[in-house]
Amino acid sequence: MKILFLTSRYPFPPIGGDKLRAYHFIKHLAANGHEVHLLSLNDQQVQPSGLLKHEKIIFLSKEKSYFNSLRGIFSRKPLQVWYFRSTRLRDEIGRAVRDNSYDLIFCHLIRTAEYVRNVDTIPKIIDMTDAISLNYERISQRLKKDISFKNLIYLFEKKRVLRYEGEVIASFNKSILVSQVDRKYLGQFFNVSRVEVIPNGVDINYFSFSDGEYNPNQIVFSGNMRTIPNNDAAFYFAAEIFPLIKREVPEAQFLIVGDEPPKRILNLSKRNQDILVAGFVEDIRPYVGSSVVSVAPMRYGAGIQNKILESMAIGTPVVCSSIGLEGISANNEKEIIVEDSPDKFAKRVVNLMNDSNLRRSFSLAGRKLIENHYTWDKVLSKLDNIIEERKEVRAEDPYTMQ
Repeated sequence: MKILFLTSRYPFPPIGGDKLRAYHFIKHLAANGHEVHLLSLNDQQVQPSGLLKHEKIIFLSKEKSYFNSLRGIFSRKPLQVWYFRSTRLRDEIGRAVRDNSYDLIFCHLIRTAEYVRNVDTIPKIIDMTDAISLNYERISQRLKKDISFKNLIYLFEKKRVLRYEGEVIASFNKSILVSQVDRKYLGQFFNVSRVEVIPNGVDINYFSFSDGEYNPNQIVFSGNMRTIPNNDAAFYFAAEIFPLIKREVPEAQFLIVGDEPPKRILNLSKRNQDILVAGFVEDIRPYVGSSVVSVAPMRYGAGIQNKILESMAIGTPVVCSSIGLEGISANNEKEIIVEDSPDKFAKRVVNLMNDSNLRRSFSLAGRKLIENHYTWDKVLSKLDNIIEERKEVRAEDPYTMQ
């Protein structure tokens, strides 16, 4: 099939959750013989990677995006749709559709949906990834007592995002989410019969099993620190859980790895010499692999936590919250440990730090789970089925939107 693939950020290098997912979708489609044409926005001037024969990057400056968002404050559309608004991309898409006989249009995230919502002669699939409205609902509930401007944005944006997600689901042939939790949430409001679930995967060759030495005192948290759920989880662990661990293991250290940590995260290391903030690193594997345990005490968010899948692939046991586990079919007490209260969370981390045999048991079980269920080839086999279904529909009637 000839596929037009749209992304809001150029997915190379595949660093960060949304870029990583788009990268593996594109790579999988191309490897399976589809001719993929990529049109992508990006807020930095970069050169095409060369992975695809047909790819074009449209520069959209952050300043322009902020201006777009201001224009959208009084609109019904979500601000993130306005943020990624580009007349040039719209024109490039129109030209590409006119000049090519595409069998399918594939959008990554609702940010790109607006460009092709009115195209009804070509089958369309959108990878929404997360139910963003669920994430915003959780954030607004936790921060409802904080009347800062940023949090007020979440309060009114969540309704617009939810409404828009429903419109997107109705206007695309198929929509994809990363977990059943997100699908169930949207199912409270909309018909989700055409919504499929495809979880994230792990490149198990890249994230190979680390069976060597590790630091028995080092606890790691990894993730994009630009996001509120991640920097909240890291700060929460440092403030509420880590002190409890230090009482039992005085030598314990907490390592935070992730791009663009905010000031309050950077300040943690200034107040406590046993909290280390690495910030952005080219390769997280040495940091995760050398740690005794990986923690993910998420208090809100949506979708699936790549940090958990990657840690399990490497063989570093994971202690997470209930929200952190969402979307991952792992057995509590066998492949992962799930706790929500600070004292119980701390106790389980200490147990792993003090018992090497227990740690190894979770290490081996976690890796086996990833190998059996969460390699990219396995999770994207469902994408192959969806594409094949679209191919059959296209052959029967190119105007069918069911």
